[in-house]
Amino acid sequence: MRLPRMRSTVRRTMVGVAAVALVLWLIRDLDWDRPRSLGIGNTSVPLIFSVCDAGSGAPIEGAMIQLEDPDYADIRSEPPYVVDLSTGRDGRTTFVLEALVYMVRRSSPEWEWRVRYPSWHVRVVAGGYAEFSAAFADYEAERGGGIGFQKGILPPPSPPIEVRLHRRTQPDSAKRASSRL
Repeated sequence: MRLPRMRSTVRRTMVGVAAVALVLWLIRDLDWDRPRSLGIGNTSVPLIFSVCDAGSGAPIEGAMIQLEDPDYADIRSEPPYVVDLSTGRDGRTTFVLEALVYMVRRSSPEWEWRVRYPSWHVRVVAGGYAEFSAAFADYEAERGGGIGFQKGILPPPSPPIEVRLHRRTQPDSAKRASSRL
């Protein structure tokens, strides 16, 4: 059996050379190294908490915020493992965390920086309002990190962590409301 004969034209040769060049360029650009992580030190991260009424949006004065790392709360009761805060008249409070900062090299020449936060459990309590509870990891994505080159202080300012509390309903009025239906 005879193989079909291939004719070589200038166009086919140019397409072949371009395809080989594209494959070689893609191979060169692949990052064959594993991602590297370099610790670059500590930075001060201001965490601003804002507590307000879910219905009206009015700030809640005197709300108690507790940040607790469940892994260390029994062993160490000092910041950053356990933090107790209280909001002021404007419904805000600030905690300055001394956090670890590290850089991760994903692909050349880009670097991604990250701030390491404790694995806090957030609990917010205020008189007349239902208790709020969440993991800090839900808010961490908004605050910790950037991709590429960063000029100035790390990390850049982030928006306040906003907590909206719902008013407690009276048990009697809830029973009356269900009996009317």
